[in-house]
Amino acid sequence: MARTPHRSPELAIVIIDSRGTVHAGTQAWLTGDAARVTIVGSYPDSAGFLTDHPTATPAVDVVVLALTSDGKGPDVVALERLCRAGHRVVVFGDLVRGETILSCLDAGAVSYVVKRENGEDYIAATLHTGAGALCLGTHVPRAMSNGMNVGRPELTVRECEVLIAWCHAATKHEVAEKLSIERATVSTHLQRIRAKYAGVGRPATTKAALIARAIQDGLVHLDEL
Repeated sequence: MARTPHRSPELAIVIIDSRGTVHAGTQAWLTGDAARVTIVGSYPDSAGFLTDHPTATPAVDVVVLALTSDGKGPDVVALERLCRAGHRVVVFGDLVRGETILSCLDAGAVSYVVKRENGEDYIAATLHTGAGALCLGTHVPRAMSNGMNVGRPELTVRECEVLIAWCHAATKHEVAEKLSIERATVSTHLQRIRAKYAGVGRPATTKAALIARAIQDGLVHLDEL
């Protein structure tokens, strides 16, 4: 097969993995002629990484965080600290419960990949995250659809339209143009939508989490995004 003459720039990624099991697998998946990811560092915990990288810089495009459960549920504090510092994070988790995945997205993660998925899913999530897009592995929509026993917010027709448009758009300006409304009106609707989700015990403070809620409630489908 002939090589493609122009390739996307390589992404610089750092792996945070307390057990040391993710790094070897990542190297195996991402090496080779077609690889577009360079591993520039590996840390056993987020504290060490944040000491060296207290804020996001061009030196690291994506942080892969291996998030495991200690028996009491996943510890998302490390994830929240990374996201607050501005880093773009792919969570590589061993839990497939919908609310666990949503809690990670709500903490600021852009992507969630379940460890049982294959290398292609992992690579896709990493590349999409580096490009600024949401990418969820194949197990995630199924896990979220299994958690439909919680209440849905009573969204108005216009709020549903705004939410669906927001899931497909890169900016609020695009939503405003699509729906022929002001950008400030889009922001107001999104604030109300988030408040309604919080009111039924299903907070969605980030765009990724809000998209996940919309997928969970059947307003949008992952293959449309």
